[in-house]
Amino acid sequence: MKLSLPALLAALLLGTIFTGCQSSPEASANIWRRPDYFGGPKKSVAVAVLAYHADVRKEVEDALVARLRQQGVNARPTYPVVDTQTIVSNKPAAIERAKALGVQAVLAVRMVDRDTLKVVQISPGNNGKTLAPWQNWFEFFSVPSAFATNPENVQPGNVIGAQATFYESPSGTLLWSATFTHMVNDSPAQVDQLAAALVARLHSAALIP
Repeated sequence: MKLSLPALLAALLLGTIFTGCQSSPEASANIWRRPDYFGGPKKSVAVAVLAYHADVRKEVEDALVARLRQQGVNARPTYPVVDTQTIVSNKPAAIERAKALGVQAVLAVRMVDRDTLKVVQISPGNNGKTLAPWQNWFEFFSVPSAFATNPENVQPGNVIGAQATFYESPSGTLLWSATFTHMVNDSPAQVDQLAAALVARLHSAALIP
């Protein structure tokens, strides 16, 4: 599946990622990787987290960027470049800001509760065409569940879900999608735990070094 630049930009702040279920600290299900992609790992990645609270977005993007850089990826957060409101209300301006990133890929992420993730769980063998209702940013922002929770507000022992997509840039080709859950333990570094789990999945898919 390919997205136009406007839709790719939407991916900059929407993402479709992981759902899960089990009792392990990390559990993933229904990971999809484009079977005809042989372009090798992406060495520069822009990270975008859907969060209307700027502090939540910054915290999670920074954690993901730090983990990606540990893997040798030239990772960049998007919050200094484009804000959520600009993407929603001023598409031309958002597109121009996205072009300035100059990266090879975009990782778009949001955190949701487990029940919400069940609704968007991707079937095994998904061909990348069944990511509805979030195939474009207008639909994504119109659905009631388009929110991000702050992982640090979740009680230990609860499960946080994440939804994520990994797009080639600037083509907009969807390379990877998954549903993912993480059980929050009694640690102050909960955001970093989520970031580490996500980056590990991208590394396992050979999409980053």
